[in-house]
Amino acid sequence: MNREARRASSITRTVLAYIVLAAAGHLLWEAAQLPLYTISSTGTRREILVALLHCTGGDLLIAASALALAALIASIAQWPLFGARMAIITLLLGLGYTVFSEWLNTEIRQSWSYTEAMPILPPLGTGLAPLLQWLIVPAMALGYAARKFRTLNLSPSADLISSGIPAPAVTGLRSSSSPDSSIAYVARQRRVHQ
Repeated sequence: MNREARRASSITRTVLAYIVLAAAGHLLWEAAQLPLYTISSTGTRREILVALLHCTGGDLLIAASALALAALIASIAQWPLFGARMAIITLLLGLGYTVFSEWLNTEIRQSWSYTEAMPILPPLGTGLAPLLQWLIVPAMALGYAARKFRTLNLSPSADLISSGIPAPAVTGLRSSSSPDSSIAYVARQRRVHQ
């Protein structure tokens, strides 16, 4: 597999990991915060289920869109994929849209409403629970995805091959139980072959 194919594969696997974790996290969070919305006491079981699935689906669209926009910005700015700056942009985009959506749907459209138990944040009247949701769930999913991306891109043989070091140096790799020794080996081989 060539370098571009390996990179595309590691990006795809990382994005899928992010989406799966975000989906699970948002579904659990939506279920947990349901008592903070009036539908929990006024809706039928079916309406509650539809709202839960609808909101989780919306969360996934927001999560995927925020990640895609952050990846585009990272690419244009030449930042590392799944690095800290890309994560911050992803969180800010998701958070910004959530604040806007909560305001639009509670104040303007009145599509849903909070119970008295929901702490409200001024000035837009956004609920604290959805705000925390968009800080915690994506941060956890991004943290895992970033670690996965680094792991997929740090295997010594893939790193050496992608850096242009000749194949004999790659075949001479010894397995080691210490990740530091593998990274040090890669660094030494890069210096030797530069």
